[in-house]
Amino acid sequence: MEIVIANVSAPEVIALFSEHDDFMIDFLGEDSIYYTRYSAKEKIKNVWMACCDDTSVGCVAYRKKIAGCGRS
Repeated sequence: MEIVIANVSAPEVIALFSEHDDFMIDFLGEDSIYYTRYSAKEKIKNVWMACCDDTSVGCVAYRKKIAGCGRS
């Protein structure tokens, strides 16, 4: 397995985001109204993608939702 920095607009990254969004909406059921699907308008700067045998198998990205969120 290899971890690479990927462009947020790469087709592989968009496909992984979409798959994750679909899973979360199904998983959350009626609470899915509180879930926000990925939008290209978000200011995601870095995506780390896991690849296995030239296949994208997962990714991690950071998106800031609210100023100050997560600070102690």
